[in-house]
Amino acid sequence: MSIKSRKKPVASLIAASLLAAQGAHAQSSNEPTENTLKDVPVEATREVQDAPRQTYQPGATTIGKSKQLPRDIPNTYTAVPEQLTRDRGQDTMREALSNVAGITFNAGEGGRIGDNMNIRGFSAVNDIYIDGMKDVGQYNRDLFNNDRVEVLKGGASMLFGRGTTGGVINQVSKQPYLMDQTRLSGTLGFDNYQRITADVNQRIGDEAAVRVNAMYTTGEPGREGPETNRIGVAPSVRWGIGTADEFNLAYYHLDYNDNPDYGFRWRNGRPVDEAADKWYGLDQDYQRDSADVGTFSWTHRFDAKSQIKTSARYGEYKRDLWASTAGVNSGNGAGQWPLTSPVTDATPVVRGNQTRGGDYQQRFIQSDYTTEQNWFGMTHQIASGIEIGRESDERWGYAGTLAKPAATIGNPNTGATVADTRVRNNFNSFDAESFAIYGQDLVEFVPHWKALLGVRWDNFSGRYERTPTAADPNPIYERSDREWSYRTGLIYQPNDVASYYLSYGTAFATSGDLYQFDARGANTPPEESRNIELGAKWDLFDGNASIATALFRTEKYHERNTDVESASQTNYLLSGKRHTNGIELSVAGRIVEGWEVFANYAFMLAKIDAGTASQVGNVPGNTPKHSGSLWTTYALGQWKVGTGVQGVSGRTPPENYTNWAPGYARWDAMAQYTLRNYTLRVNLDNLLDKLYYDGLYRGHVVPGVGRSGSLTAEVSF
Repeated sequence: MSIKSRKKPVASLIAASLLAAQGAHAQSSNEPTENTLKDVPVEATREVQDAPRQTYQPGATTIGKSKQLPRDIPNTYTAVPEQLTRDRGQDTMREALSNVAGITFNAGEGGRIGDNMNIRGFSAVNDIYIDGMKDVGQYNRDLFNNDRVEVLKGGASMLFGRGTTGGVINQVSKQPYLMDQTRLSGTLGFDNYQRITADVNQRIGDEAAVRVNAMYTTGEPGREGPETNRIGVAPSVRWGIGTADEFNLAYYHLDYNDNPDYGFRWRNGRPVDEAADKWYGLDQDYQRDSADVGTFSWTHRFDAKSQIKTSARYGEYKRDLWASTAGVNSGNGAGQWPLTSPVTDATPVVRGNQTRGGDYQQRFIQSDYTTEQNWFGMTHQIASGIEIGRESDERWGYAGTLAKPAATIGNPNTGATVADTRVRNNFNSFDAESFAIYGQDLVEFVPHWKALLGVRWDNFSGRYERTPTAADPNPIYERSDREWSYRTGLIYQPNDVASYYLSYGTAFATSGDLYQFDARGANTPPEESRNIELGAKWDLFDGNASIATALFRTEKYHERNTDVESASQTNYLLSGKRHTNGIELSVAGRIVEGWEVFANYAFMLAKIDAGTASQVGNVPGNTPKHSGSLWTTYALGQWKVGTGVQGVSGRTPPENYTNWAPGYARWDAMAQYTLRNYTLRVNLDNLLDKLYYDGLYRGHVVPGVGRSGSLTAEVSF
């Protein structure tokens, strides 16, 4: 059974108006007047525009809509560059984000598949973007086409719309640039790990280039058992580079067939260490997901300081899961293992099923106008724009799965099989339309002082429909929300080195953020939150390194309360409250010639202030008091060596305050030798073979990788 939306698309009409308006601007700019723009005056730098950076220091970014340096952003901003992830041998977005303090990871559960993380203790599962446009598909993201991964912390609905309580994650795609350059890479690692990547950039004219990134990965990149098989390709073509009208056409495809790892259930409130080095799924388990994203963008430059960029994107994400859950069937009944008995190799393991699928499509059009103007003796950096979206998500469950065969702690019995008699059932669909308009101004009102003022209005409408039942023969729920979001800040920059700021931003999360409604949720307004931050940033060592620190309070003050006793009969009360107070420190860049450092640390004090009786006073799940990462490399001649540590303190899983995962620190290292255009690199991870847990959920916990290593050979030409 398939449920289709009864809504009619409206995005195409507004999009046509947008493109027509931009076309009119472009046509008028080509009229023969004295202000005609032939080429934007950046000709001298176009040869290396968007070429790969060879440092850990973040460059300019457009995460704040207009192109700016991090010192002009009054929020905590971290960029994980490709150079860092290459040096560390990291190949997934999740691994890249392990370099960022204040980010923790949830195990895939609660209907979720794919990347699932918290920022400052708040879920960011719907706050993932590609080049500033939503990427909410449920899949495990690979780094093969990423120039860097950016994290902007604090409430940012004024920039990105719904969600963003703790912050946003933006994947910056690799862009064609005006050089001929190719890099081929091959990696062999522990547990049959193999990876091949190619990055080919070719200039095809004075103002045009094409770039193709491709990847193939297979093996067991973790503890023994679950396998991954990934393939990806991302071609793009860009023309009119650096001229009045620049175009970019890009396609991204990722496909994988993995053995999903659901870890092991908690026992006596703690992880079962005896099960940490094994996998208790079956070889026939699978997670078959794919992502296909096509993007077309047109940038029209009126002059060197003013431009309008319009981007259109279509994305389709498919997911299908058949996974095994595993744990000790604790208790004192027949066939159960008493909680007081020690776990041994003979302890029986009981396995269950996680099984579901879905198909999600997104259509977005986004147009941003940026300009710098001098009005009334003040410099204004203005950004404004609109965003139109249409999202469709169809999901299903499975019925008829047979019980999986038994196993023991010492014998996972992964080679066992079970007949697949499943049939799809419980179909449901969610369709949404969104429209937003925003504007912000960063104005230098007196020398060295800047003020940021921004506002955004969002209209989000969703319709949820599920399979009718006798108890609920017409299960259709709809809701529309209209929300204002604000962002303001004060920046003091006494010189080109230092920048000090105070900022305030709001965020909201609709009941439809989980792509479903129930009877109460369809009548519940959005949750609301805010972020207050006081910080400082310095560009030191001749501008080659950036240092930052910030004091912050991130607070959700209207949180959905699902306690049946406190909720009304028609809607959930927004009576929940929670907050995270903290301080962050970071350094990224080149200290002296050859010495690169990337380090950050977060100290967070979080608390649930209001909610259900079992919640109040507890620390929110997956919000460790301490978290951080340090990585440093030193290059001398043809050699480069590096080492680092990353870890977090103890924490509870989300929505469970009795289970507890201990803290950990993991030590990694690398050594690299380069001869002309050839590079050989050895990476060793978790050198001390530390047992730790990095994926938490209320029902189970997933261990991190044990001691592992890889050898990578690269050639560039």
